[in-house]
Amino acid sequence: MQQRQEDEAPRGKRALHKGQIRQRLLEAAYNLFMKNGFERTTIDEIAREAGVSRRSVFRYFATKEEIALGWQDDLEAQLAREIRNRPAVESVSEAILHTLETWMRALPLDHAIFLSELLAKTPRLGGYNLEKYRNLEKAFGDAALERAKTPGREFEARLTATLIVSAWRFGNDEWLANNRAGHP
Repeated sequence: MQQRQEDEAPRGKRALHKGQIRQRLLEAAYNLFMKNGFERTTIDEIAREAGVSRRSVFRYFATKEEIALGWQDDLEAQLAREIRNRPAVESVSEAILHTLETWMRALPLDHAIFLSELLAKTPRLGGYNLEKYRNLEKAFGDAALERAKTPGREFEARLTATLIVSAWRFGNDEWLANNRAGHP
């Protein structure tokens, strides 16, 4: 039993260290993307800025696009968990809307603007962004089904999730367009 506890401790430290390296890579990439733009930023620059080797970058991310959207890696699971944990008196749509509202308020404005503009200015990221929304629809639909706990309501739960995610996406696009035009 003692050996097992000793074996588990280094894994915990290793996981923490990996998380710190991943975070340094994301921060370095965002700083460079903001300074140089996505297209002009290289993997070598990201590695140098984060204080790791090029090879280390690829241990955490397969592509530069994955780095650009790395902040959302666990987003679907986090938001779905929040939807499941909302008060039972809320309807499915209220649970989803309150979860999104809470998350959006917690996201720093400059971060939201930067990421939205990065997505708008970088066509290569468009497919990744659409995949994010598809994943959100599925995660929200699954969470809605668990909340409803009513057999035969799968279509309604998935439709509700899809409509809310679509509205969120549309609202984000409109917000960004108005923000660029100087109308917050």
